[in-house]
Amino acid sequence: MSTTQLATQLALTAPTLNAHLKALQAATILTTRRNGRSVLYQRTRLGDQLVRGPFPPPSRPWRT
Repeated sequence: MSTTQLATQLALTAPTLNAHLKALQAATILTTRRNGRSVLYQRTRLGDQLVRGPFPPPSRPWRT
């Protein structure tokens, strides 16, 4: 997905999305690499950990 497509999906302008992506890269949450004219973004290990959260999912649903 291009940044333009993602920006549209998130209801952001492309420059706003690019600023967010650069901030995530500066925080070492994303890495980038070029593929021709495209820039590809990928989560780092830290980014994966942040998405998963600090705790594993519970083995049983909580009862109320």
